[in-house]
Amino acid sequence: MSGSLLSYVRAPARIIFALALTIILGGLAIWTWSEFSVFRSDAETIVSATALTMDDLARNSLDRVDGVLETVVGRIEEKGIDNFDSEAERAALRRLARPLPDTGVIVLANKDGNIVAAMPSLQSPLNVSDREWFRSLKAGGAEPQVSRARDSTPEARFVPVARSIRGPDKAFVGAVQASIARSHFANIFQSLDSVFRTLDVKPDEKLGDYRTTDGAVVATFPIADALLDETAAASPYVSLLANSEGESWMGWTLIGGKKHLVAARRMREWPLIVSVSLPERTVYSGAWNRLLWRSMITIVAIAALSMLTLLSGRQARREAALMGELEHRVKNTLSVVATVIERARAYFGGLRVSELVSLTWSQVIRRDSGEAQQSIVGKGDKAREVLIPAAIAARLFASRGDAPAAAPVFQSVRRPGNPLTERAVNFIVNEAAERAGINPAASIHWLRHAHASHAIDNGAPITLVSATLGHADLKTTSVYAHARPGESSGCYLKSKL
Repeated sequence: MSGSLLSYVRAPARIIFALALTIILGGLAIWTWSEFSVFRSDAETIVSATALTMDDLARNSLDRVDGVLETVVGRIEEKGIDNFDSEAERAALRRLARPLPDTGVIVLANKDGNIVAAMPSLQSPLNVSDREWFRSLKAGGAEPQVSRARDSTPEARFVPVARSIRGPDKAFVGAVQASIARSHFANIFQSLDSVFRTLDVKPDEKLGDYRTTDGAVVATFPIADALLDETAAASPYVSLLANSEGESWMGWTLIGGKKHLVAARRMREWPLIVSVSLPERTVYSGAWNRLLWRSMITIVAIAALSMLTLLSGRQARREAALMGELEHRVKNTLSVVATVIERARAYFGGLRVSELVSLTWSQVIRRDSGEAQQSIVGKGDKAREVLIPAAIAARLFASRGDAPAAAPVFQSVRRPGNPLTERAVNFIVNEAAERAGINPAASIHWLRHAHASHAIDNGAPITLVSATLGHADLKTTSVYAHARPGESSGCYLKSKL
């Protein structure tokens, strides 16, 4: 029984532990997935909004530069490029260059690439025929032309924006080029108020402009030596956006061997792409921090659950051991009590179950002959005397021990000092009957009938049987007779003990 009880307790405990563990880990997984999705969605909103704002600011700035170039080209085509060597034309050039940023430089080159005018003035003659923008314009390339920077230091890097000068016959006669410092675009990017502050730019996070032709960098923020000569040609969005003005792209790509979330837009009317990138660790940093705390809480919860399961297992083993001991004791008690009740009380005494459980030691008297005389108060408070044979009486008195006179003859094991209940007595009789291999439905009442039948069969007067059993009406035993104190029907029963 103890093994089955332990298994009975352990199985639900293990199922509950497994179910609770599944719920905890499943909840953590779903919660984590939801958190990561939220953080990614927030990051996508930030980079997308920042790219859109960058597109507007950079295009507006370049449009102002191109407006200056178109004005200069129109004046040159009107006056002729050779006339720009005069002081008046130089003054006019200075006025035209005023809309340019403070970092801006404007130069005029003839068809051979020689600089014929510049604002501010150059310290020495300069030829730009080897420059990319000049060669592209001379060959009839797209305008305005945005080229790579030339100077050697990050601070001195300039972004060349140029247009060609054509004669009446559309022949190439020269070019005008405005150089805008890259720091100007970095300042523009840095001025992205609310969106930019939300972005919380760090050294490994980047905003940039790239050419659609080759992915070469035009301007970046933050400015760094490692970024000035980079190219985005291998990025998936360059080829997709090169010929799609106004279109945008969002996705993950590798930059410097690290995964980045990138939002890119093709700038309208300019051969440029603006992009904003965030490293994956920055996108999910908040989610990882929350996951760390939740994991710690989960570990504590699992540890507590494991401890409770362990303690419940120990308690189950302890209770199983106690139940096993109790079962052993009850079996021994049942064996003794069942024999006594069956032979001494229920059968030889012919007592009712109510009379049996209410019997105390004060009602049992040892006679000189070795028999036991019991004073029974039955139905209707009628008293009668019942004799128990000496062999059965000896066992009965042996079971008394140190019990006082007021103690019940048959005590409850679970409630020492208290009598057995009628239900418990019938349970004991049932157990004894089952072990004996007879009808398990046997009861105290059956034994009472057996007493009467066996006593009459063995020659006991029916009046004596009626008196012993305490029948109120002789109809119950066919004949009514007064009880005879010195005689009992139990004496007519045969015993093998």
